[in-house]
Amino acid sequence: MAKQLTSQTDESSIDETPKGVFDKLLGVKRIMETTNKMDLSQFYGTEKYWKTNIFTPQLKHTDGVQYFADTGGCFWFLDIVASEYYPLSKTEDLICIDLLVKDGKADITVEDGDCKVIKTKHIAMTDCPDGLYKFFLTNDVLMLTSEY
Repeated sequence: MAKQLTSQTDESSIDETPKGVFDKLLGVKRIMETTNKMDLSQFYGTEKYWKTNIFTPQLKHTDGVQYFADTGGCFWFLDIVASEYYPLSKTEDLICIDLLVKDGKADITVEDGDCKVIKTKHIAMTDCPDGLYKFFLTNDVLMLTSEY
């Protein structure tokens, strides 16, 4: 006797947005939906230094920056810092980096220790949660401002 297969769908489990479809297909859970859930102020100091990029092995980052990259999906930001802004640290003792994300677009502003803008960059598309994120780059370490 052959079993008859039936298809039952729980309508509450269907998410019709493309993001929901891809998250379910890949088994990915997005931890961050808003910046209010990404509480970076909890980081003071670090327990471990992480290698930022294989092409700049001397550049490291802190636990807070690793959390930011992991939960916000922002490893692209670390690559930009390593390739474009880390070389500036050879002539500047302290570099301040602001990442402003709004509506899927981002602007990066880089300042020296005297609050003079050195560089700016616009990112046309990102899935990083909206918010203003502030970083310091000094002594070959990228850190959140609360970790300084």
